[in-house]
Amino acid sequence: MESTAYPVMFMVHTMGPVGISDVATMLHSDVSTVSRQVSGLFAHGLLDKQPDPADGRATLVSLTEAGRRSLDEVQLVRGEWFQELLADWQADETDIFTDRLQRLGDSLDQNLRDRGAAAPMIFPASDRTSDKEH
Repeated sequence: MESTAYPVMFMVHTMGPVGISDVATMLHSDVSTVSRQVSGLFAHGLLDKQPDPADGRATLVSLTEAGRRSLDEVQLVRGEWFQELLADWQADETDIFTDRLQRLGDSLDQNLRDRGAAAPMIFPASDRTSDKEH
């Protein structure tokens, strides 16, 4: 999976079925760019497209089973990689790092809101925990 495909697949997994423009908004990206990425993922069998029941002119995308497996694999590999990187860190060091990373994310979210950008997605703490495992 190309590195640029991961954010699209993650958003589709989290939000799906979802419109391409909604994915672009959440990624703070151009609709045409996300549309090209979606087309490539569709061509590789990772995404499925269906008409939006609320607007027949629009398209909703969702992960295929192959897309779910690919996303799971990427998350597993990334999780293992981060575990290796942090293997020699002390527990308090990882706690401090996690707290600072959360603070950075909160600051980025607030900055985007202040600039009038779409509100970022808020993931429950349980999702953050499961992401650490993957």
